Amino acid sequence: MVTPWAKEGGHRIDDLKRDLLEAVFGTLEVTSAVTGEVRQVLAEPHTSKLTVGQFSELIDRTLELAAEQGVMLVAPDEYLKAKEAAAKQAARKAKREAE
Repeated sequence: MVTPWAKEGGHRIDDLKRDLLEAVFGTLEVTSAVTGEVRQVLAEPHTSKLTVGQFSELIDRTLELAAEQGVMLVAPDEYLKAKEAAAKQAARKAKREAE
Protein backbone atom coordinates (compact mmCIF):
# COMPACT_ATOMS: atom_id res chain seq x y z
CA MET A 1 0.00 0.00 0.00
CA VAL A 2 2.81 2.45 0.80
CA THR A 3 5.08 1.56 -2.12
CA PRO A 4 3.92 4.49 -4.30
CA TRP A 5 4.55 6.90 -1.41
CA ALA A 6 8.01 5.48 -0.79
CA LYS A 7 8.93 5.61 -4.47
CA GLU A 8 7.55 9.11 -4.92
CA GLY A 9 9.51 10.40 -1.93
CA GLY A 10 12.67 8.42 -2.63
CA HIS A 11 12.35 6.51 0.66
CA ARG A 12 13.13 2.91 1.43
CA ILE A 13 9.87 1.06 2.10
CA ASP A 14 11.14 -0.35 5.41
CA ASP A 15 12.09 3.14 6.58
CA LEU A 16 8.67 4.51 5.69
CA LYS A 17 6.95 1.62 7.46
CA ARG A 18 9.06 2.23 10.57
CA ASP A 19 8.23 5.93 10.49
CA LEU A 20 4.51 5.13 10.15
CA LEU A 21 4.59 2.71 13.08
CA GLU A 22 6.25 5.42 15.15
CA ALA A 23 3.77 8.10 14.08
CA VAL A 24 0.75 5.89 14.81
CA PHE A 25 1.81 3.93 17.91
CA GLY A 26 4.67 6.00 19.32
CA THR A 27 7.83 4.91 21.06
CA LEU A 28 8.90 3.60 24.44
CA GLU A 29 11.94 4.60 26.44
CA VAL A 30 14.04 1.55 27.32
CA THR A 31 17.34 1.11 29.08
CA SER A 32 19.90 -1.19 27.53
CA ALA A 33 20.75 -4.06 29.87
CA VAL A 34 24.25 -4.11 28.39
CA THR A 35 25.26 -0.45 28.22
CA GLY A 36 22.73 1.26 30.47
CA GLU A 37 22.01 3.63 27.61
CA VAL A 38 18.44 4.96 27.46
CA ARG A 39 16.96 4.92 23.97
CA GLN A 40 13.64 5.07 22.16
CA VAL A 41 12.19 1.96 20.52
CA LEU A 42 8.96 1.46 18.61
CA ALA A 43 6.00 0.66 20.84
CA GLU A 44 4.72 -1.66 18.09
CA PRO A 45 7.74 -2.72 16.01
CA HIS A 46 6.10 -5.42 13.87
CA THR A 47 2.85 -5.30 11.91
CA SER A 48 2.57 -9.08 12.26
CA LYS A 49 1.93 -8.65 15.98
CA LEU A 50 -0.85 -6.07 15.62
CA THR A 51 -4.45 -6.85 16.47
CA VAL A 52 -7.08 -6.40 13.77
CA GLY A 53 -8.10 -3.12 15.41
CA GLN A 54 -4.53 -1.85 15.54
CA PHE A 55 -3.94 -2.84 11.93
CA SER A 56 -7.10 -1.00 10.87
CA GLU A 57 -5.89 2.04 12.80
CA LEU A 58 -2.51 1.82 11.07
CA ILE A 59 -4.14 1.69 7.63
CA ASP A 60 -6.51 4.58 8.38
CA ARG A 61 -3.76 6.78 9.81
CA THR A 62 -1.39 5.88 6.97
CA LEU A 63 -3.98 7.06 4.44
CA GLU A 64 -4.42 10.29 6.42
CA LEU A 65 -0.71 10.93 6.85
CA ALA A 66 -0.06 10.29 3.16
CA ALA A 67 -2.87 12.66 2.17
CA GLU A 68 -1.38 15.33 4.44
CA GLN A 69 1.83 14.94 2.42
CA GLY A 70 -0.11 15.23 -0.86
CA VAL A 71 0.10 11.51 -1.65
CA MET A 72 -3.12 9.66 -2.39
CA LEU A 73 -2.84 5.95 -1.59
CA VAL A 74 -5.28 3.18 -2.44
CA ALA A 75 -6.79 1.50 0.61
CA PRO A 76 -6.52 -2.31 0.65
CA ASP A 77 -10.29 -2.81 0.40
CA GLU A 78 -10.49 -0.46 -2.59
CA TYR A 79 -7.60 -2.30 -4.25
CA LEU A 80 -9.33 -5.67 -3.77
CA LYS A 81 -12.62 -4.35 -5.16
CA ALA A 82 -10.88 -2.96 -8.23
CA LYS A 83 -8.98 -6.22 -8.73
CA GLU A 84 -12.20 -8.27 -8.47
CA ALA A 85 -13.98 -5.95 -10.92
CA ALA A 86 -11.11 -6.27 -13.40
CA ALA A 87 -11.16 -10.08 -13.09
CA LYS A 88 -14.92 -10.18 -13.72
CA GLN A 89 -14.55 -7.91 -16.72
CA ALA A 90 -11.76 -10.09 -18.13
CA ALA A 91 -13.88 -13.22 -17.61
CA ARG A 92 -16.84 -11.63 -19.43
CA LYS A 93 -14.58 -10.58 -22.29
CA ALA A 94 -13.08 -14.06 -22.56
CA LYS A 95 -16.57 -15.60 -22.57
CA ARG A 96 -17.74 -13.23 -25.36
CA GLU A 97 -14.65 -14.02 -27.45
CA ALA A 98 -15.18 -17.76 -26.97
CA GLU A 99 -18.77 -17.59 -28.25
